[in-house]
Amino acid sequence: AVGTGSSAALGGYSAYRARFTAGAYSGDDITVSADKYSASADAAATVETVSEKENALVLKSRVGEISYSFDVAETASYCISLTYLPLESSSLKPGLKVLIDGASPFEEAEKIELERFWKNADNEKHADSVGNEYSADQVLYNGFVKRELKDTTGIITEPYEFELTAGRHTVTLAEPTQALALSEIALTAPEVTSDYAEVSKQYGSYGKYTGSPIVIEGENAELKSSMSLMAKSDNSSLDINPSSATVSLLNYIGGTTWKSAGDELLWSFEVPSDGLYKIGFSFKQSDVTNGYVYRHLKIDGKTPFKEAGRIKFNYSTS
Repeated sequence: AVGTGSSAALGGYSAYRARFTAGAYSGDDITVSADKYSASADAAATVETVSEKENALVLKSRVGEISYSFDVAETASYCISLTYLPLESSSLKPGLKVLIDGASPFEEAEKIELERFWKNADNEKHADSVGNEYSADQVLYNGFVKRELKDTTGIITEPYEFELTAGRHTVTLAEPTQALALSEIALTAPEVTSDYAEVSKQYGSYGKYTGSPIVIEGENAELKSSMSLMAKSDNSSLDINPSSATVSLLNYIGGTTWKSAGDELLWSFEVPSDGLYKIGFSFKQSDVTNGYVYRHLKIDGKTPFKEAGRIKFNYSTS
């Protein structure tokens, strides 16, 4: 199943998704290296080594298109992931047009934005002459990331799905708004999650972790989807770590700068052994008075169970 007609006649993604007749693909990623492409005559595309990745495809032109062929064994809905690196120093997200078998499948595919990520410029402590700490400068992350195509505005929360019939299909990327490097493009299985009661039945072979708490400081996020998501200081409570009555210490991240749909924070950590771990949060949610806000939790890029896709944080002032 593919989109047809001119872009002016396209419907939105929700209407396109409602016409699906097949189930979701559930197999392994179907991956094509980015250098295995065909291109239009006006596409300025070259194969280079970028950020230690060999055979990356560099798109320097804002015109033209590149295409990839896929053979799929079953009629099903698939997500499309790109492993990419934005090459321009800009706070704007790069965007591109996506065609399936030469046609736009739905209106939003006319311009799909790709997330860009930020990190601290260094891991040093920064403080003024009296000891008040301030955040490191935020710089663009200069590494490839793998992300499924989605609505970055957050109106549609799950990645886009594309229904394909069994056989050969072509995915075309056109009119990039910024220079971009690609390492891989893949058809992937849409994420299907069961509720916690069902998932936890599979935990029988794992023992419960009994060691000391593994503390991950919120202000030490490794990657952020916005340069405004930087470490901050709150001296309103001694329950925050670290805290001081005399100087400002960096001890949280988010607050009023973490409220745009789709914004992401990523932390890396290690655990000493296989097992079952509980996750708790030290938080303050004072933006929605007497209400709730929600966040989506992923572990190693996957939603562990259905409830983790909508974790509720109640109103609090400390």
